[in-house]
Amino acid sequence: MVSGLVVLAISIAITLLPSLASIVIGLVGICAGFFTVHAAAVGLLNRHLHGGQGCANALYVLCYYIGGWIGITLAGLAYEKNGWNGVVQLCFLILIPLIAVGMMERKLTD
Repeated sequence: MVSGLVVLAISIAITLLPSLASIVIGLVGICAGFFTVHAAAVGLLNRHLHGGQGCANALYVLCYYIGGWIGITLAGLAYEKNGWNGVVQLCFLILIPLIAVGMMERKLTD
């Protein structure tokens, strides 16, 4: 999970570079990092459960879509206020608690 978050953070930063190639590389990295984190989060959720995986996964998907709705709304507001730099700043703010959770989970499994 932490590795995916690092790839995600670096890829978000790459989108700030003023070239089409860096934008494409950044977007590919964002997809790779995001789906790595998503897969790891689902795996970690199921590893901690001793029953009720169906309900837990349904709640995860619900939170996933609600988070997506909130995230895209906030990204739109950030873009209106500060352009692409505002969106990047918002993304980094969102990554902070995720990295904290990933580090805590890493300590639990070590």
